Amino acid sequence: MKRLFLPVLVLARLTAWSGFADDSIRTTRVTAPHVVVEVQMVVIPQEGAAPLLRDLQDPGKVEDAAERVQRMLEAGAARLIGWPMVETQSGAHDVSVSYEAMQYATEYMAGYLDLKTAEAAATARLPDERTEMAAVPTYLETRNPGVILEVDSTVSPDGRQVALRLKLERLHFRQANKLVTAEYEKSGWKSTVEQPDFTRSTVATSVTVKSGRHVLLGANVAPDAPGMLELFILRAEVVAEP
Repeated sequence: MKRLFLPVLVLARLTAWSGFADDSIRTTRVTAPHVVVEVQMVVIPQEGAAPLLRDLQDPGKVEDAAERVQRMLEAGAARLIGWPMVETQSGAHDVSVSYEAMQYATEYMAGYLDLKTAEAAATARLPDERTEMAAVPTYLETRNPGVILEVDSTVSPDGRQVALRLKLERLHFRQANKLVTAEYEKSGWKSTVEQPDFTRSTVATSVTVKSGRHVLLGANVAPDAPGMLELFILRAEVVAEP
């Protein structure tokens, strides 16, 4: 399996979207407020996670709970698996992309074993009495393990809240699995190829948050880490225009 590692960071600004009834922000693009949007993607142990999850969902306790997550990261009790961040303008659509390009074969010409004598056919142990060829790739595909964050944001007229429409996606390469393409039972000879095993986590939602405050976007059983939970913790803050 051929892996190509091509770190990519993409920022794109497209069309406007308003999450508030007042469209005045959208009509003043030059002076529209700027917003920093970030999502911490954290893996924590399932055991004992229930109190932390409840606090992350409680507006009165979420800031303390988010600080506890930071302390867990510092102590090694939690693991950071992604931290996409983008500075956008109110009324704009922005995308942050970070990935590694992985190329792998999806179609093969099967391998074969050519036995030259009856004795070799019975034992297949003599290298000079057999010819073998491994499977040959005939078609390649590319996947992009990494994190994508898409954000539409609109700041309220008083600058204290941010309406967000966002999509967060993480594609993770877990391992390469060996698949048998040809087999000769008498000798135990096999022709194998490697195929990648991916996991995907996605959150797509619309939410209004107070500037500078944390919000738990979602929590999932981690598909690539048994006994662990994935937490997606959002923070959006209105900042001075650079």
